[in-house]
Amino acid sequence: MLHFKANNECSKYAYEIARLLVHQFCILSEKEACEEFFGMFVNTTGKENAHIPCDLKMEHIVKDIKSNIKHMFSNKTDQNITNRSSALPVIKAVSEAFDDVTGVIIRSKRHTRTSSLHDEAEMIKDIHQIQPFVYKAGRKHLLFPNVPKQMTCDLDEKKYHTWIETQKYKFATDLGN
Repeated sequence: MLHFKANNECSKYAYEIARLLVHQFCILSEKEACEEFFGMFVNTTGKENAHIPCDLKMEHIVKDIKSNIKHMFSNKTDQNITNRSSALPVIKAVSEAFDDVTGVIIRSKRHTRTSSLHDEAEMIKDIHQIQPFVYKAGRKHLLFPNVPKQMTCDLDEKKYHTWIETQKYKFATDLGN
């Protein structure tokens, strides 16, 4: 949270982290905290430990919708887009069932090289040349001359603590407390 706030004064990520921490450790009961946490994930396969974040699932849905809209070509009316988008799960289920029945084999793409040894050796050679973990005064990356060594160097601590204090009241009233 500190890094997000130091990097961007109005970071939505810092706000969301603070909100989650306040809810989890201060405001909500243990049961409500568990419900809130597990509400951030969805299990798409029904198997144990197969949860993915809800926002990632939403990205998959948006990708599927965009793919279907792309293949509508000139037939893109609001009604057609609505119909096709609402039918996406059924379209996917029917196409997967058809592939199973007809025995379609989806081949995975293969790498040209099966071994990563060559790539790892190249990386190790580069690391030995650059020596990134050895201190050298004044060393900076050529493409990022203005980036500080630590993001927290630019952090105004007084402003940061004031921001946290103002957020406390928002979080407390957020759930009607």
